[in-house]
Amino acid sequence: MKAIIVHRHLVELIDRLKNVEFRQYGTDYRGPLLLCAPETRTHHCRCVCLVDLAACTSVDGVFSWRYENPREALPVRVEGTSGLFDVPLEVDELVLLDSFGVDWKRPVDEALERLKKTKKIRR
Repeated sequence: MKAIIVHRHLVELIDRLKNVEFRQYGTDYRGPLLLCAPETRTHHCRCVCLVDLAACTSVDGVFSWRYENPREALPVRVEGTSGLFDVPLEVDELVLLDSFGVDWKRPVDEALERLKKTKKIRR
């Protein structure tokens, strides 16, 4: 799955109000995108929100990334980098709530333990 680092206050806005983010670069990628918040002074970040990247357009060298279908993600710690990066997780392993806000998945701690056992994450 593709992921990108976004400052936490922007992730919270995207999750509730905002569906467009402006960046200095574009991408041809479309599909599920994990938004991660950076941790201080490390190369790690925490998964916060899962969106669908629907479009990326450019006007005068500024790219607008349009997000759809925001949903809360498990707060998994992953190693991040600038730009788009890959994480060894799948959508169904990360989504906590369905589109109606109903918690139909396992409790968070149980889901995190399962991911640790498969060695996809370290906590």
